[in-house]
Order: sequence, then structure tokens, then C-alpha cells
Amino acid sequence: MACLIFGYGSVINDASRVGTAGKNAETAITARIKSSFGYSRTWNFRSKTGFTALGLRRTCSTTAAAPGEAQEPPRPVGISINGVVFVVDTPASLALLDEREAGYQRVRLLPSHLQLLSTLDESDEAHRELEYHESSVVANLRKLVARATRATRPASSAPPSPPSSPSSSALSLSLPSLAFSPLLSLPSPPSSSPPSSSPSSTMASLPSSLLSLSSSSSSSSSSSSSSSPPPSPGDLPDIWVYVPKPEWEHAPSAQFPICQTYLDLVLRGCLERGGAPFALEFLDTTRGWEAGVWLNDAPLSRRPWLHRPGHREYDRLLEQRADHTRFHRRMHPEEFAAAHLGGGGGDGRERPQEVDTMWEAMRAEAEAMAAGEEMLRPLVNAAVLAQRSLEQAVAHLLAARVALPACISQAQWQPFLEVSAGLSGLINVSICTSPHLSE
Repeated sequence: MACLIFGYGSVINDASRVGTAGKNAETAITARIKSSFGYSRTWNFRSKTGFTALGLRRTCSTTAAAPGEAQEPPRPVGISINGVVFVVDTPASLALLDEREAGYQRVRLLPSHLQLLSTLDESDEAHRELEYHESSVVANLRKLVARATRATRPASSAPPSPPSSPSSSALSLSLPSLAFSPLLSLPSPPSSSPPSSSPSSTMASLPSSLLSLSSSSSSSSSSSSSSSPPPSPGDLPDIWVYVPKPEWEHAPSAQFPICQTYLDLVLRGCLERGGAPFALEFLDTTRGWEAGVWLNDAPLSRRPWLHRPGHREYDRLLEQRADHTRFHRRMHPEEFAAAHLGGGGGDGRERPQEVDTMWEAMRAEAEAMAAGEEMLRPLVNAAVLAQRSLEQAVAHLLAARVALPACISQAQWQPFLEVSAGLSGLINVSICTSPHLSE
């Protein structure tokens, strides 16, 4: 049995949705959950992998009671939530989606909770406001189910083709009764007269009960086609939305930040479905930004053109809502580590003592290496100059030996060669130990 899902986060993205729920989930309608549903979208789902994802939270308001009057119970007051409605057509696909949304629970939506922003006939025009009565919402959702399941319907279950004309419809109604009903039979023509070939004479020879049956069935079919009853929610599949379970609901923290790559996935889906206005509505109607714990986790985040396709458009949207989204609090990985590991944990907890010890040891080692390099730099530079002078001296002596072979014997020449070779090797060793200092 197929069902409908309202997606308000990463499943707005077509590729992300189809990757889990199957190809038929690609057909979707942009819609909005009304504030009367009593929920708001917020950053409140703590993923086991170490980040905070989007979820829904029930919001209520209370009115202070006058003196002597009873306190009224809290009333659910939500914020509208834009997203997409799509079809999950098989139990296996629904099981995969439930597995993906582990930690969430499905909550039922009614057609009266939805406002459609597009239809299948006017597919996803840029955030065009469409006001529908509930019967129109039901009718459009039924079309969505029919279109999404059409590709997987077996050929044997396809409905029969409609009749070509009213006359053939009436004939098809009368012939089965004529052939199989034991109460009706054709009168035998008189043997003395040949059978009439006129249709009017044939119809006149039919029993009156058959004629009345045929006329009543044709008239009822024409009247039903001309005035069909409005669609009712009773024949519509269940509509679900995923809400975090209470034990998984937490605000963002340093250990579970808002991640830029996840947000990029959602913004890409918003732009695909409704353009910039739809994406800005997503930003405006999402709560939880005030935590200010936002990690730009993209690889090589300082060079976004390498691993964040579309980054200019995403960041432009975020900058337009910078006051609401706390865009200035987004940090690169090293900045995030320094801000949330250099002091407190960023969420009210003290940093462990082991982290302090490791941090101090790494800093002391780096300072010692830097001081040692500064002290060795003049020595290495002097060794390089000495090596060059020695190479020049050896070259001159070799040239002199070739020019005056009789003046210097092999015994006199050998000690000098050994000493020069030793000095050259020592200098080379000292240079190789710190090659970056000789630059």
C-alpha cells in the first residue's frame, strides 16, 4: 500500500530522496505544513555520526489566567514549514526510508494541514502561492499517487480502455444480460416471415425489461460522469512526517554542530524545487540557528570551488539572512577547533585535562623546533659556503696536477684527496640533515 511522505530537510533534494525511496519518489509536489499543525522546524536531531540535523519540535503557547480563573491548557502554535510531498509506493521502500530516519518517528498529517505550492499540471513554478480547499488538496494528492505508481503497475492490472461511444457502451451493458441472464431471452421470429434487418425492428422485438435496463444503465452512467462527487480523504493514502524521538532531541553543540555540507544538500533541493524564494523561506522558518555552533566541514573549506559546487549561490542566500542564521559564526575546521577546544567545550562543559596536557606538549615541541632551526641556520649557511670554496680549490688542484704531473707524486697527492673528501662528506651530511634551512 502506497503512502505519502512530507519531507522538510535533506529529502527535499531530489537525488537524496530517490537514492533512498526509489525512482518513483522523484515525482513530488512542493507544499507547506500550516502553522495549525503545531510544530516548527529546528536544528534539534542529534545524529550518531556527530552532527545536528533538522527535525520538528512541538511548540505551544499559554495565556496567563486572570485572577480567580482557571489556567487554560497550552495551545499548539507552530510555524509554517515548506517542503515536498512524495510517494513511497512499496513496503520495502518505506522500510529503507524508516532505516534512514532512525531516531525519528512517523506522525500522521491530515490534508487540512497542507497547503500546496505547486501541482503536477503547474510543476514547481517559482514559489507561486496556490490556495486550495481541502477537496482540491485531496484531488491533487490522488493525482500524485496515480502518476508515481503508474510506472510500477503490472500490465495485467491496467484498467480497461474507455468505450469509444455511448452507443457501444449501451450495447456492452445489454449483451451480457442478454447472453447470461436466465430471466431474459430473445423472442423467436415467426417462421413464416424472414428476419428483419432493420435495427429499429430488432429493438422493438426486445423485451421491455431489457430495454428499460439498457436505458437506465446508460442514463445513470451519463449522469454519473457529468456530476462526479467531490474526492474525500477516505480513499487517500496515509500522509506521514518524520519527527525526532524525545531521546534524540538536543540543540547543536561543539560535539554535534550544524554542518555546512548537510545544509548545502538542503539548499540545493530548495533551489531545484522552488528557486531562491523557496530557499529563503526555508531559512526564515527554521529555528535553532542561535546556538551558533556551525562547522564548515567541506574538504579544503578555504577553497570552496573544489568541493562545494554552487557555493556562491548558497553563501549568497545565507548572507541575506545573516542576522537570523548567525552566518558570521560559521568557522573553518581549525578555527572551530581553536574556539571550542582551546577554551571550554562550547556547550558549558570543561575541557578534559588530557586535552590541556597534549595541547601544551605540542606547543612546546613546536617552539623548540623553531628555536633550534634559528640557531642552526647560520652554521648551515657557513657550511654551504665552505663546501663551495672547497669544491673550487679541489678543481684548481686537479687542473694543476694534469698540467704538472712530474711535480707532484701520487704519494704526495693522496693525503690531500682523503682530507678533502672527508670535509666534503661532513658538509654534505650536515646539509642533508636540514635541507630546508639551506634555501
